[in-house]
Amino acid sequence: MAGIYATLLIPTTFARDLLDSRLAGLLFGAAFVAVIIAVAMSVTRRRPDRREMWILVGVVAVYSMVLVRADLGPAERTHIFEYALVAVLAFEAIKERQEPVTGKKQVVVTALYAVALAVALGAIDEGVQAFLPNRVFDPRDLLFNSLAAVLATAPGALLTYTRISRHRSA
Repeated sequence: MAGIYATLLIPTTFARDLLDSRLAGLLFGAAFVAVIIAVAMSVTRRRPDRREMWILVGVVAVYSMVLVRADLGPAERTHIFEYALVAVLAFEAIKERQEPVTGKKQVVVTALYAVALAVALGAIDEGVQAFLPNRVFDPRDLLFNSLAAVLATAPGALLTYTRISRHRSA
C-alpha cells in the first residue's frame, strides 16, 4: 500500500507520459505475470488435484479475457493489478492467522474480509486524490479496485472451499 500511496505524489504529466510510453506495455506485462504468480502461489501451496488445476486454468482464462477484451486504459489496468495483489495478500494473511481453516463459512468470511480491506484501502486512495491538486477522484476507480479484489480473492477462496469439501467427503 505504501507503494500505491506513494504514486499520489507523482506529477500527473509524468504519470501520463509514462503510461503512454513503451515502458507502460512492459510494466503492464510484468504486472500481469506478477498477479498470476501471486494467485497461483496462493492457490497451489498444496499439490492441486485435477479439479483444482481446472479451476486455476479457468482463473487465468478469466483474467486474460478481462484484461485483453475489456476496454481499459493504462490507468484502469494498474488499478486492477494493484488491488488484486492487495486482496490476495490480505486473503492469505487472514487465512494464515486462522489456520487451519476448517469450515466453508470461514472461507467465505475470510474472502469477504480480504475484499472489504482491499476496497477500503482503495477508497482511501481515491479519497486522498479528491484533495490533491494534481489528482482526480474517480468513482470508476473504486469499481476497478473492487472488481480486482473480487477477481483475485475468488480463486483462493474457491480452491480452499473445494479442498475442505474434498477432505470432508474423504
